Amino acid sequence: MKFLSISIDTEKSVSEQNILSSLSAVISSQCLESEGRRIVLLIAKHTGISPELILHHSRCRSNIADARQLAMYLLHVGMGRSMSEVGKFFGRDRTTVSHACNKIEDRRDEIKFDDFVLSLEEEIELQVFESDENLDLKR
Repeated sequence: MKFLSISIDTEKSVSEQNILSSLSAVISSQCLESEGRRIVLLIAKHTGISPELILHHSRCRSNIADARQLAMYLLHVGMGRSMSEVGKFFGRDRTTVSHACNKIEDRRDEIKFDDFVLSLEEEIELQVFESDENLDLKR
């Protein structure tokens, strides 16, 4: 009888863990979408390139690809998302994200471009701070 009881508890535990794991994945996916949209809108605002073009599936013109690569970089480095997650958001492979991040890192040797990226990173931090401040944490 004890064996049956342990078996039932184990099944219940696995089931609860599967539910929690699935819920965590859904929440993480929603956060990725929110963070990705925020980054794309920020890049659109500063480059004058529409969010639709930044998210477009084709390579497009070089200025659009540059904006997309910058958005990928900021989502990976600025928001701490894995390259696989960034690739999923943009509908691209993680190796494409890696290439984008390497290109942006190389360009950061240019002082003017590095200052531009720093200002974007600061704006992202400010947005995150403001959204955290707006959370209602009253108990």
